[in-house]
Amino acid sequence: MQNKLEMMRIFCVAAESRNFKEAATQLGISPQVVTRAIKELEEQRGEILFYRSTRQIKITADGERLAKQARLAVGSIDALLVKDTKEKRDEMRGTVRLTVSSVLGRKLVVPALAEFATRYPDIVVDCVLTDSHSDVIDERAAKVHADFIGIHPFIDGNGRTSRLLMNLELLKAGYPPCVITVENRLAYYEALDQWMAYGKTEAFIQLVSDAVLEGFKPYQVVLGL
Repeated sequence: MQNKLEMMRIFCVAAESRNFKEAATQLGISPQVVTRAIKELEEQRGEILFYRSTRQIKITADGERLAKQARLAVGSIDALLVKDTKEKRDEMRGTVRLTVSSVLGRKLVVPALAEFATRYPDIVVDCVLTDSHSDVIDERAAKVHADFIGIHPFIDGNGRTSRLLMNLELLKAGYPPCVITVENRLAYYEALDQWMAYGKTEAFIQLVSDAVLEGFKPYQVVLGL
């Protein structure tokens, strides 16, 4: 079984180069290792990331979406793994206060606190886990989407512009974009109709919240959570 961080790193290079052999050369590994890593990642996610033929490979739409998120995740992990000098560690002291959603806090922040405390013993971390901030962000983003469509029922066509505005609101708050998959497209339209026709917001806000949490999965894969 491939190391998950290395598997994601191989995928990022393959997605960028669009060529498994070239990706292998850049990484200093064999093409077989690249092929094996991509296949294992596809099996874990249950989706095809590259179309293969005897002449070329082509990244799929699912592959493109994962690549965008994976580059950010791998880059963030690489930044965390950079070894600080003793002088810099000695200079760091004080209290860091964090307020994060319960789901992300338990999955990502809490597991990292022990190692952080070892590396920076003079820094006290005050971490508060709450769902209130996450709920506000999800609700605000969903409202931006619904309000834009509410201007005129036909101004936004299939809702693409309103989804872009919703994702801009999420990205401003440091959240991944809300990706409506093909499987959830019907539920998306039904929940939006409930909001537009009857003012019932719960289903649409929940759908947005679930999609946003799904967007954190590439980070969890990289971290092995």
